[in-house]
Amino acid sequence: MLDPVNMYTQDYHPANFYFDNGIYQRSINDVGIHIKGAWSRMDMKKGWSVSFNKYSKSRRFFRAKKIGLKGSLPSDSTVKNQFVVEMGRAMSLAVMRTSYGVLYINDIFWGVYWAHEDIDSEFMNNHYGNNKGNLYKLHSVYMQYPSQDPRYYQVQKGTHPMGVGILKYEKMRVMPTGEIGLNFCG
Repeated sequence: MLDPVNMYTQDYHPANFYFDNGIYQRSINDVGIHIKGAWSRMDMKKGWSVSFNKYSKSRRFFRAKKIGLKGSLPSDSTVKNQFVVEMGRAMSLAVMRTSYGVLYINDIFWGVYWAHEDIDSEFMNNHYGNNKGNLYKLHSVYMQYPSQDPRYYQVQKGTHPMGVGILKYEKMRVMPTGEIGLNFCG
């Protein structure tokens, strides 16, 4: 996965997942893992996506189908992310579950990571049920709100510095109204 030729592949690879927080220990065989992100793929400390249901569709880990493991480049990004999550939690907003942890891959220490629940259809249904509204995932470091028209966000594309085309906004959930929510991930 770390070979530069494979830098932008979304292919999952089988792995075994071990979790230990000092109180609760769990191991799950045959999870899927791949390098996560668009911009962070060029970082020395890669982000990772772990899919618990990649090879067993009904499998979950603490009700999550996937978790993301975000490195700390730039050095304060995980602190900022956690601050925003805690601020949202204090305002009684639906926020992803998060934690800091250390990551080992094949018994090699990779560092401290920020683990977070994926914002996906399962998250949306757990928190919003059948409420109306659209959710778009922003693939940009610029927090902009250029339009109330949902069609604007369906067509916006960008280019990665390495020349790879990327979406600026990814539609996560569509409902009949024109309301818009953005999950800022950057």
